[in-house]
Amino acid sequence: MKTYVIFPCINRNFAQGVNCNTVFTIFFGVFMLKNKKFLFFLKIIITIILFLSALYFENAHQQRLMVLVIIFVLFLVNNTAKYCLKAQNKLFILFLIDIALIYLMETNSRLLINYFFHSFYIIIFLEASLLLSLYPPY
Repeated sequence: MKTYVIFPCINRNFAQGVNCNTVFTIFFGVFMLKNKKFLFFLKIIITIILFLSALYFENAHQQRLMVLVIIFVLFLVNNTAKYCLKAQNKLFILFLIDIALIYLMETNSRLLINYFFHSFYIIIFLEASLLLSLYPPY
């Protein structure tokens, strides 16, 4: 009977000389390439749920509600542009725009610390770690 090792960096005898970070990066890099569309829609659904939860706790009315919704729509448009774009240097700029839009949503928030909007930052950091390369394009 053959046994298969899913994470070779766990088995010390098998993984001598194998860097665990490399295995982890390759595994999630392949996962990201194969399921890019699924992860994009999952991210959009999660951000919509978080935004609606933030609006519920904000209890925003009229003008502040419209400002938050417009900024969130711009955030979604920016994410769609990021999904369609392939150039690394433009992706970096779109991530900066994402961070600026989240900051605008936080400044228009009634609450001093809005954890729903803070979770947007975590999503952006995770996405940037998967999409951006470590080395600048030449």
